[in-house]
Amino acid sequence: DMTVVDFDSFNASLTVDEGTASVVSISGNNVLELTAPAGRRVKVRLAPTSGYWDLSDYVNLALNLQNVGTEEAWVRILIKDRYNNSEDSFYRPNCSHNAWIQPSETRIFPAFMPRLASRSGNDPGYRALFPSMSGLPHAQALVWYGIDTSQIDEVILQLEPKDSAQTVRVDDLRGNRRAKPVALASN
Repeated sequence: DMTVVDFDSFNASLTVDEGTASVVSISGNNVLELTAPAGRRVKVRLAPTSGYWDLSDYVNLALNLQNVGTEEAWVRILIKDRYNNSEDSFYRPNCSHNAWIQPSETRIFPAFMPRLASRSGNDPGYRALFPSMSGLPHAQALVWYGIDTSQIDEVILQLEPKDSAQTVRVDDLRGNRRAKPVALASN
């Protein structure tokens, strides 16, 4: 795994667009805590302090989620590259996910990153070995609505409004699950 955002060293930019979000210390570990009253949304943006995050070696952007509330929580995750920076749409062409976390549940959520087939940064160099495939080994999906995983410039986390209050803790955003098979690593 490759760490993208670690709230202990806080190596990213954090912008709170809506609601309440803050970095809190839990048992000596810093985490991002999102708190939404009933019927309200929380929306935060995480971005590199400079340049882009290069996650081209990974299939997923994984993050740890913990629901400390008493009802199910709904987290939306939007992964954006430099090409679709102008819109916050959770619909194509952006890369978005929905995570539902049960009360008292802690889980790792693997946000899959389909690669935009037409971007040269998404071609690992061995695509010609698989001429009739729409994807590559290790779940590298090359599709028309994907993102350029070599130029991730923002991750948006959003608690969607629900009838009950929600509190979710987020930690350790990271590139997860190796994209390139070891046998093809030199190609």
